[in-house]
Amino acid sequence: RMRGELGVERVEDLEFVDDGMVAGMGLPPVQERKLLTVVQNFKKERGIPSGASDDVSDAERQAKDQAAKARLLLDEREERLRRRRLEDQEREMVLRERELEEREQQHKQQQQQQQRTSAVAPLSASKGGSMAGVLHDYAAQADHEMSLKEGQMVHVTRKHPSGWWEGNLPDGTVGWFPSTFVKVLEEETVLPLQPQQQQAGETAVA
Repeated sequence: RMRGELGVERVEDLEFVDDGMVAGMGLPPVQERKLLTVVQNFKKERGIPSGASDDVSDAERQAKDQAAKARLLLDEREERLRRRRLEDQEREMVLRERELEEREQQHKQQQQQQQRTSAVAPLSASKGGSMAGVLHDYAAQADHEMSLKEGQMVHVTRKHPSGWWEGNLPDGTVGWFPSTFVKVLEEETVLPLQPQQQQAGETAVA
């Protein structure tokens, strides 16, 4: 078989036989190892490189390269996962901060509303009438009128059919003003104008 398949006519021809040629003969394992030993001993005695060490070193290098690539891929994957976790944590922190800000804003608005209610209720209850908030500034045009500032609270005591109302400010100022400059916040009983008062109101409005 060595003569037919490997072309070995004499012992010196073993120099040209390598491990791959022996493996290609399909010999039983024991015979293959024996033939490989004969070929390698022959080459060793004559100082001929067998090529087996080179094949082993190449295989080892390939295995090391593949292992290094696998580690690199794993490291890159772990790095992507780490960055994704950090991004998720940052988004969660931003959402929490926004939620806390919204809750704090709502709490402040509720406190302000409660303060307005507590400030308006005693005044309207004690004096009767209704409370109104000033929408726009108004400058009094006559002595009987009352100037208004946006955001002020007015205690409305009388309402004239012409659209002019009489009221007073928290500082005690009393006078007439256009109803279109205010918005009623709390409706209560407003003292009706008596005939004499209505006539006086018309005169004041005029």
